[in-house]
Amino acid sequence: MVIQKFEYLKTFEQDLKQQLGSDKKYLPVARRWAALLRAVNPMINQTENTLKTLKEDADHDNLLLNRSYLEFVENSQRSFKVLLDKNQEEIEKSLERKQAKNHTLNQRYKEQLKQLDAKLEKAESTHQEGLHKAEMVLKRELAVIQKTMLQIRNTHQENTTAIEAEKKVTLDNLDARYASERKQLEEAYEVFKEDIAADRLVIQEEGQATAAANDETYLLIKNTYNELSIQFNKKISGLKKAHNRALAEIEKSFQAKHKPLEKDIEQIRRSYEDNKTKIETGHAQKIIDLNTAFEQQKESYEAKKARIIHESGEAVTLLNSKLSAYREGVIKDKLETSKAMRDEMKSIAPGPDRDRMNHQLTKKLNSFDNELNKQILRTQKDILVKQREMQRKLFQHDQEHLQKTNEWRLRHKLLEYSKKHEQNTLDMRYKLSMTVHQHRLKLLETDFAHHKDLLLLVHNNDALKLETQVYLAAAVQERDLNTLANDAHLDIAGVRHLEAELDHKLKQKALAHDHALALLKHKYDDDQQVLNITIQLEIEKEKMKRDYGLKEQELRLEMNQRIRDKTALMLEDALNQEEARLDTERTLLLIGLNHEQDLVREEAEREADKRRFLSNEGRFRMQQRLSNEKAGRFLKVYRLELELMQTQSETFMALMHLLHGQRLSFKNIVNDLYVLPSHPEDFKAVLNLINDLLEKLEISTLELITFYQTLDETFFKRKIDDLTSYKYMLKHEDMMNLFDTEIKKVQDQKAAMLDIINQMEGSMLMLQTNLEKEQAFIAQLLKINQGIKDQEIKSKDRSADIKENLKLISNHEHEVKRIQGERQRLEKEINARHRQIVPLNRALDKLDLRQQRAKSKLDLEKHREAAFFHRYLNKSQIIYKKLARSLKAHTRATTQAYRLLTNEVYVTDTFLAQITKTIDKADRQYETQLIGTQQALLDLMRAFYRQNEQEQRAIMQGFQASTHRLIKSLNHDYENTEKLHEAHAKEALLQKDRQTREHQDKLTKKLELIKVTHQKHMAIKQRQLKATEDDITENNRQLTQELTLLNDNQTAVAAQYESEHQVKTGQMTDAYDKTRHHNEAAWQALVKNLESLRESLANKNQVLLNRYEAQHEKVVAALKQKEEQHFQSEQKAKETNALRHTQDDEMLARLADKLEAELKTMHNHYKRYVQETTKAQARMLKKETRMLKKSQRFKLKMLDLN
Repeated sequence: MVIQKFEYLKTFEQDLKQQLGSDKKYLPVARRWAALLRAVNPMINQTENTLKTLKEDADHDNLLLNRSYLEFVENSQRSFKVLLDKNQEEIEKSLERKQAKNHTLNQRYKEQLKQLDAKLEKAESTHQEGLHKAEMVLKRELAVIQKTMLQIRNTHQENTTAIEAEKKVTLDNLDARYASERKQLEEAYEVFKEDIAADRLVIQEEGQATAAANDETYLLIKNTYNELSIQFNKKISGLKKAHNRALAEIEKSFQAKHKPLEKDIEQIRRSYEDNKTKIETGHAQKIIDLNTAFEQQKESYEAKKARIIHESGEAVTLLNSKLSAYREGVIKDKLETSKAMRDEMKSIAPGPDRDRMNHQLTKKLNSFDNELNKQILRTQKDILVKQREMQRKLFQHDQEHLQKTNEWRLRHKLLEYSKKHEQNTLDMRYKLSMTVHQHRLKLLETDFAHHKDLLLLVHNNDALKLETQVYLAAAVQERDLNTLANDAHLDIAGVRHLEAELDHKLKQKALAHDHALALLKHKYDDDQQVLNITIQLEIEKEKMKRDYGLKEQELRLEMNQRIRDKTALMLEDALNQEEARLDTERTLLLIGLNHEQDLVREEAEREADKRRFLSNEGRFRMQQRLSNEKAGRFLKVYRLELELMQTQSETFMALMHLLHGQRLSFKNIVNDLYVLPSHPEDFKAVLNLINDLLEKLEISTLELITFYQTLDETFFKRKIDDLTSYKYMLKHEDMMNLFDTEIKKVQDQKAAMLDIINQMEGSMLMLQTNLEKEQAFIAQLLKINQGIKDQEIKSKDRSADIKENLKLISNHEHEVKRIQGERQRLEKEINARHRQIVPLNRALDKLDLRQQRAKSKLDLEKHREAAFFHRYLNKSQIIYKKLARSLKAHTRATTQAYRLLTNEVYVTDTFLAQITKTIDKADRQYETQLIGTQQALLDLMRAFYRQNEQEQRAIMQGFQASTHRLIKSLNHDYENTEKLHEAHAKEALLQKDRQTREHQDKLTKKLELIKVTHQKHMAIKQRQLKATEDDITENNRQLTQELTLLNDNQTAVAAQYESEHQVKTGQMTDAYDKTRHHNEAAWQALVKNLESLRESLANKNQVLLNRYEAQHEKVVAALKQKEEQHFQSEQKAKETNALRHTQDDEMLARLADKLEAELKTMHNHYKRYVQETTKAQARMLKKETRMLKKSQRFKLKMLDLN
C-alpha cells in the first residue's frame, strides 16, 4: 500500500522563506509554518506502515482459520466415508441374495411360458389351414368369374364391330343415291342455260342493226348543221377580228397601269410574310424556351419527389428491419427461457414449487411480450413520424411546383396572346394596305372591264343578227337530234326488254333447281341423322348388356368373398377363444411370478432402507457439524475484516483531520501577518502562495480519498469474487464449452460441405478435361472423314471407313452429351450445396448472438447474487464522493475568500473580520462533513458486520433446526417404511388372490363376449350374402327394363325425325312458291314499264315540234328587244363607272379611320387581357393550393398521420 507523498510542500516552504526573508519580523511566522508543513509526510509514512502491518496480521490470522477449518472438514469426511463403506457392503450382499432368488423364479416362469406358446402355435396352425382352404375355393370361383367376364367383353366387342360395319355400308348407299340424283338435276339445269344463251345472242344482233341505222341518220343531221355553222362563223370571225384589235389596244393601256400596282401588292405581301414569320419565330422560340425550362422543372420535381419517397421508404424499411431483428431476438429469448425453465420444472414434483415456477415463466414471457409490444409501438411511432415528415416535404414540394406551374401557365398564355395581338395588328395593317391597293387595282380592272363591256356591247350588237340565225339553226338541229334520240331509246328499251325476259326465265329455272337440290339435301341429312341415332342406340344396348353382365359377375365375386369371410370369421372365433384361455393362463403365471418377486424385492428394499437410514443420519450430523464450523469461521473472518476496516478508516480520518488542521493554521498565519503589520506586497504574495497551496492540497487530498475509496472497493470486490467468481467461472466455462461444441458442429458441417464442393469442383475439372478430349476426338474423326471424301487419305473401302468413323463420332457425341449432362448436374448440386452453406452461416451468427446474450444473462445473475455486497459497496462509494464534494466546496470557498482579500487595495480590520468569518463558516461545514463521514464509515462497517453476523447465526440456527427435523423425520420415515413393508406383504398376498379371481372372471366374460360378437358378425355376413343375391336379381331386372326403354326410344326417334322432315319440306316448298310469285310479279312490272315508255316517247316528240315553233317566234322578238337593251346598257355603264370612282375614294378614307380605331381598341383589350389573366391565374393558384391542402389533409387522414 503506497500513499502519494506531498512532495510539493518542500517547494512551497522554500518559496515562503524567500518571500518572508526580506524582514526579520516574518521569521516566527515562517518557522511555525514550516513546522506545520513538515509534519504531513511523516504522518503519511506512519499510516502506510500501520496499514501494511495490519494487512499482514489479517492475512496470517485468515490463514490459520482456513487451515483449522480444512482439518476439521477432512476428519469429518473421513469418518463419514467409513460409515458409507460399511453400509454399501451390506447393500451389495442383499442385492446378491435378491438376484439369486429372481433367477430361479425366472427360469421356472420361462418353462411354463414355452408350454403355453406350444398350445398357441397349434391353434394358429389349425386356423391358417382353414383359411388356406377357404382361399383356394375363392380362387377357383374367381377364375370362373373372370373367364365369364372376358367372354362378355369379347361378345360386346364383336357386336359393336358388326354394328359399325353395317352403319358404314348404309352411309355409302345414301351417299351414292344422293350424288346420282344431284347430278341429274345439274345436267338438266346446264342444258336450259345453254338455250337461254343462244336466244340472247339473236336478240343482241337485232339490236346492233337498229343502232347502226340510227347512227347514219345522226351523221346526216350533224353534217347539215356544220355547213351552216361554217358560213355563220366566217361572218362572226370578221366581226371578232375587228373587236379583238380594239380590245388589244384597251388591254395594252390597262397593262401599262396594272403592272406597277401588282408590284406594290407583291412587295406588301412579301413584307407581311417576313414580319409574320419573324413574329411567329420569336414567339415560338420564347414558348420553346419557356416549355424547356418548365420540363426541366418538372423533371426536377419528379426526381426530388421520388427521392423524398425513396428516402422515407428506406427509413421505414430500416425501422421494420430493426423491429424484425428485435422480434426474432425476443422470440429466441422466450424460447430459451421457456426451454430452460421447463427443463428445470421437469425435475420438480407437481406442487406449489412447480406452480410458482409456472407463474414465474408466465411472468417472464409476458414481460418479453410487453417489451416486444413497446418496441412495436415505438417503431410504429417512428414510422408515423417518418411518414409525416415525408408528407410534409411532399406537400411543400408540391406547393413550390404548383407555384412554378402557375407562373409558367401565365407566361405561356401571355406569350400566346401577345403573339395574337402582334399578328392581328400586322394583319390589320396588311389588310388595309392590301385593301387600298386592291381597290385601286379593282378600280383599274373595273375601268378596263367597263371599256371592254362597251366594246363588247358594240360587237354584240353587230353579231346579234348572225347569232340569231345560228341559234335558229341549232334549234332545228336540236329538234331533229332529240327526235332521233327518242327513237333510238325506244329501240334500246325493246332489246333490253327481250334480254330481261330471258333473265326472268333463267332466274325461275335456277330457283326451281335450287329448291330441288335443297329438298334432296334435306332428305339426305335426315336419313343420315336417323341412321346415326339408330346405330348409337344399338351400340348403347350392347354396352348396357356388357355393363350389366360384368356387374352381375362382380356381384357373384363379392358373394364368394363374403362366403370366404364367413368361413374366416368362424375360424377366427375358435382361435380367439383359444388365445383368450392361453392369455389368462399366462397372466395367472405372471401374477404368481410378480408376487414372489415382490416378496424378494420387499426384503431387499427393507435392508436397503435400513442402510440408507444409517447413511443419511450420519450425513446430516456431519453436515450440521460442518455448517457450525463454517459459520464460526465466517464470523471470525468478518471480525478480523471489521478490525482491519476500522483501523483503515481511523488512519484515513486522522490524515483528513491533519490536513484540515493545516488549512486552519493558514487562517491564523494570515491574521498574524496582518497584525505584525506586514507589507501589503508581502501580504498579498503570501495570500497567492496560500491559494496555490490550497489548490494543490485539494488535489492531493482527493487522491488520498480515492486511495482509501479504492481500498474499500477492493475489499467489497474481493468479497464478491469469493462469493461468485469460482461458481460463475464454472458456469461460464460450461456455457462456453456448450456453445463451442455447437459452433464446432456447425463449422464441421460447413467444412464437410466445402470438402464435398471441392470434390465436386475437382470432378467438374476432370469432366471438362474429358469433354475437351472427346471434342478433340470428334474433330479429328471429322477431319479424317473429310480427308477420305477428298481422297487426301488413302483407304481401301472408303464407305466402310466413313461409316465406321461416323459410328465412332456418334459414340463420342453421346459421351459428350453424357459429360455435359453430368457437368450440369454437378453445377446444380454445387449451387445447391452453396445454398445449404447460407443457413449454416446464419446458424453461426445466431450462435454468436446467443452466446453474447448468455454472457450478459450470466453477468446479470452474478450481479444479483452479490447484490448485498454491491449495496454496501455503493454506500461506501457514496460516502467518499460526498466527502470529495465537501472538500471541493470548502477549498473553493476558502480560495475565493483569500482571492477577495488579495484583490482588496487596502485591508481593514472589518474586511479581514468578514473574510475570517466566511472562512470559519466553510471550516465548520467541512468539519461537520468530516465527522459525519467518519461516523458514516463506522456505521457502515458495523452494519455490514451485524448483517453478516445475523445472516450467519440465522443460517446456523436454521441449519440446526432443519438437521434436527431431518433426523426426526428420518427416524419417523424409517419406522413408517418398516410398517409399510409389512402392509405391502399382506396387500401383495391379497392382491394376488384378487387378481387371480378377476382374471378368471374376465376369461368367462371374454369368452361370452367372443361368442356374442361372433354371432353378431355371422348375422351381418348372412345379411350381406342375402343383399348380394338381391343385387344380382335387381341387376337382371334393370337390364331388361333398360333394353325395353332403348327399343322404345328407337321407335320414337324414327317417328320424330319423319315428322320433322315433312314439316321442313313443307316450309321449303312454301318459301320456293313465295319467291317464284315474287319474280313473276317483277316481270309483269317490266312489261308495263315498256308500254309506258313507248307512250312517253311519242308525247316527247310532239312536244319537241311544238317547242321549236314557239322558240322561233320568241327568238325574233328577243332580237328586237336586245338591240334596245344594248343601247340602254351602254348609257348605264358610263354612269355607273363615274359613280364607282366617287364611292371608292370615300371608302378608302373610311377604312383608314376604322384601322386607327381598331388598333386603339386592340391595344386597350390587350392591356385588359393581361390584367384579367393575371388575376384569373392568381385565383386558379389559390384554388389549386386550397385543393392541394384539402388533398393533403385527406391523405393524412386516410393514412392516420394526423
